[in-house]
Amino acid sequence: LRTPKPCLRIIQTTTKGKWCGVSLLKVLQQEFFNNSTNILRQLLTNGLIRVNGIAIARTFDEANDYKLKNMDIIDRIIHWHEPPIFLPSLQIDSTKRITPKNKNDNFLYVCNKPCTVPVHPTGPYLSNTLTMLVEGQNDLNLKPMTLIPCHRIDRVTSGMVICSTNKQIVSLISQAMSSNTATSTITTANTANTSTSNGCNNHNGRSSSYVRKQYLAKVIGKFPSHNELNGPIETIDPANGIRSITSNGKPSISLFRLLNYDSISNTSIIICEPKTGRSHQLRVHLQWLGHSICGDILYGG
Repeated sequence: LRTPKPCLRIIQTTTKGKWCGVSLLKVLQQEFFNNSTNILRQLLTNGLIRVNGIAIARTFDEANDYKLKNMDIIDRIIHWHEPPIFLPSLQIDSTKRITPKNKNDNFLYVCNKPCTVPVHPTGPYLSNTLTMLVEGQNDLNLKPMTLIPCHRIDRVTSGMVICSTNKQIVSLISQAMSSNTATSTITTANTANTSTSNGCNNHNGRSSSYVRKQYLAKVIGKFPSHNELNGPIETIDPANGIRSITSNGKPSISLFRLLNYDSISNTSIIICEPKTGRSHQLRVHLQWLGHSICGDILYGG
C-alpha cells in the first residue's frame, strides 16, 4: 500500500473565458470550494489564495470586489492528502522501446499499469499515478513531468499503457488508435494479468488483420457465449462520475465473448471489445446485461 506523506501543494488554474468579468469569490465558491465556506475563509485570511502570485483578497468582500481578467492565474496553496494505491511490487513493470525516428527522444515506454493506479495526475492523485511512478524509476532516466500517455485506461483497470516523452509520437499513436489503424493494447479489468487473445468477432466490416483493443474481465454469473450491446451512455451523476444507459446518451457499442465459466464461484471470464470509447463503457454495459465486473462496487460488482 503506497501512501504519500501529506504536503503543501500549489495548484494553479488559468482563468477560463467564461470567468472573465466574474468575481474571484464566485469562481472560488462555484468551481473549487462548493459547500466548503469555512475552508475558503481560512485560505483567504491566511493569504493562501493568490492571483498572479499576489494575495489580493483576504476577506469575502475583497474577493467579491476583484473581477477576473483574461490570463489571470489563480493559485491555491493547500494541505494535500493523497489517497493510497496498491502496488503488487515496488516498481512499475516498464519496457523501453525504440521507434523508427531519427530523434533523441524516439522511445516508447510500455507500462503494465496495476489496478487502483490512475494513468496521470488527476483529481486527488499526483505522485500515486502511473506516469509519475515510472518517471521516478532510476533505470529509465526520465525527467519529472515529461512522460505522456498515448491513451488511457480506467484507474480500476489493470493492463498495458503506452507512453512517450515525444509529443509528436504521442499525437501520432493517439490518432492512429482513435481511428482503429494501430495495434492496440490488451488489458485486464479488475485482474492482475495481461494476455493475448484471438478476440471477438469482426464487426462493421473491419478487416480481421487489425489487432483490436480488448479486455479480459471476471464477471458475476454465467455469461452467454456471445453478446453485443448497443446502449447509449450518459453521465447521470456528474459529482460521482456515475454513468448509465439512457435514451439521451452517446452511442456506445460493446462486444463480449465467453472464455470460461466457473460453476463453483458462479463467475465467468470474458473478452470485452469496446467499439466506441465512452468512459466506464464496459462497466456500464456489463451491469446492464446483469453481469457486473467482480469487485466493481460502483456498478454492482
